[in-house]
Amino acid sequence: MEIYFGRRYSPGFFSWIIPKHNESAKIGLATNRGNPRDHLEGFMQDHPIASRKLEKAEVISLSLHPMSLGGPIPQTYSDGLLIVGDAASQVKPTTGGGVIFGLLCSKMAGEVAYEAVESNDLSEAFLSRYQSRWKGAIGFDLRMMGLLRRLLNRLSDRQMDKLISLCRRLEVNRVLEEGGDLDFQGRSLIHTIQHPSMLTIIVYSLFSSLTSLA
Repeated sequence: MEIYFGRRYSPGFFSWIIPKHNESAKIGLATNRGNPRDHLEGFMQDHPIASRKLEKAEVISLSLHPMSLGGPIPQTYSDGLLIVGDAASQVKPTTGGGVIFGLLCSKMAGEVAYEAVESNDLSEAFLSRYQSRWKGAIGFDLRMMGLLRRLLNRLSDRQMDKLISLCRRLEVNRVLEEGGDLDFQGRSLIHTIQHPSMLTIIVYSLFSSLTSLA
């Protein structure tokens, strides 16, 4: 999988190329500004690296859909109703992924729904325990990933390039492979923050983010 950062092609997020086994690939991006289709065409045709790789590419199919990266909705329950997954915005703000969290929350929603039926109580008050459970399971990670997304969005392309080079030089990938988790990124950050490489990255990111606001 190849990931490309750059405000010109995917402002607010990133672009990607995912090679497949049959000489095809999934190519996409997400953005919080402009028309995503225009950004995608620009990425495929004008990006200094990606455009060379995709010069002879033929688009087989195209799909677009909204993606919520701003954190969970305030209330995921009501009388006779539980909201799960993308509809509840239980999505990782850093990557846009939500399958694992969606499955976890679906399981909790099913358990609460069963308890509600057994108790003959589908009231909002009873079903509120669902929100308490999923927040206890993934709430911290979602908050930390939201902070990280806002921090990254403040970096200029030049600062992002320096950050990626620094990560490569300090071999941050090894630190994350040993103590990280792609889904529970908040806990991974806490678990690895004492490592000198991770501490350096965090300090650099915070400093760069603050200077971007100056």
